[in-house]
Amino acid sequence: MIINLLWEVPAVQAISAFEARCIDYQDNSATLDSTALCVYKLSHKVVYAQVDYMLAEQPPNVELLSITVKKVCREESAYAHVFEQMAVRYAALVGDAGISPQIILYYVSNVVISLLVLNRKNSYLSAEILIKIIQRFNFRDAVLRAGVEVIAEEVLRRCFLTLYR
Repeated sequence: MIINLLWEVPAVQAISAFEARCIDYQDNSATLDSTALCVYKLSHKVVYAQVDYMLAEQPPNVELLSITVKKVCREESAYAHVFEQMAVRYAALVGDAGISPQIILYYVSNVVISLLVLNRKNSYLSAEILIKIIQRFNFRDAVLRAGVEVIAEEVLRRCFLTLYR
């Protein structure tokens, strides 16, 4: 018997959420006019609003987040499809078709982790680190932003299950 817990998101919903956000963010001129840092902070709020049983001030530890990001992006699931779409878009944006998926996974992992620990209690990311992350990863791009948000939400859900099961 398979039990679908309330906080687990079926694969179809993950892809639908990703595609809907891509469309919303492409049509949103405010995103294009905002600084990347503003969009990054907005994404942080969006993720924690979707997974409201996790507290932004008390995210899981970085080690658990890192392991979980890799699982979410690499497993056979809708999230692997989202990661693949992000990888294609990232390669197109940087103009380097030879960039490896492993390097893109490294960037996505860093972005997701930094996004989730942004407001960790008593431990704020420095402005310099945020600037470097944002320079590498264009948060104003609809596909990249939507992908990071959807993956980050699933990472939080899985961390919750790991911590509280």
